[in-house]
Amino acid sequence: MRSPIPWRNSWEAPAITFVPRTITKEYTRRMYKRFAIGLLCFSIPFAVGQTAAPPAFEVASVKQVLISPQDAHRIPETVEVHPGNISMRNVLITSCIKWAYEVQLIQISGREKLSFDRYEILAKAEKATPVPQMRLMMQVLLADRFKLEAHRETKETRAYALVVSEPSPRLHASGGDVGSSVRGKNLALAFGSTTMLEFADFLSMSQRAPVIDKTGLQGRFDFDINITPIAAAPEADQGGTAFVIAEAIQRQLGLKLESIKVPIEMLVIDRIAKAPTGN
Repeated sequence: MRSPIPWRNSWEAPAITFVPRTITKEYTRRMYKRFAIGLLCFSIPFAVGQTAAPPAFEVASVKQVLISPQDAHRIPETVEVHPGNISMRNVLITSCIKWAYEVQLIQISGREKLSFDRYEILAKAEKATPVPQMRLMMQVLLADRFKLEAHRETKETRAYALVVSEPSPRLHASGGDVGSSVRGKNLALAFGSTTMLEFADFLSMSQRAPVIDKTGLQGRFDFDINITPIAAAPEADQGGTAFVIAEAIQRQLGLKLESIKVPIEMLVIDRIAKAPTGN
């Protein structure tokens, strides 16, 4: 027969060893640390799995515009932006990329991959959305419909700074708040509802270099440039279009271009489809 447990046959309870308070605190700290590490390891994959999807338009339509090359140049590109929706008509894919990534044409590398087809793009967000958010949405749309893949890189290059050369530039505040327009007749150009950032983008094409807005002028403006008298000058033959435009804005608008060398962020096109996917 098994011998009984000694203390059960007596009035004596087994001895209880008390752990000193200092050890109890250390044990508590160790347990808390293990619990915190375990909670962190559990929460990291959960957080990764909950990464928010990039913003996208609720509905979007992308259609190729069937138009002859001659008519394509006569019909201007139009971009109208309102909180929550955007309308692009008769636009090149380069114009869409410029607007979506907020870069100038000269900053896009790999343009030989882009087609010269014209498109109509109508897109609407779920609610009224500020323009910076809509630019991100347009990036998502270009990746989805045109399979656009691109990356940014920085390089130091020659550029121009657009600055104010007179106390009162000859610009008229515009009542419009949509997009800019440029109308040309002979050697005269009329700019409507144009920001200085948009004007700098226009100038970058004639100067064949990035133009950075350093005017500090906010808002949209209406103004005209007439290059007829400057184009007739003897020095225009040597300087070409870049010289004529630069002289015109200084004489007629009170603005000027200053040559600088700065690091410029380039958008490099890695891949893009020849035609968009269906709606």
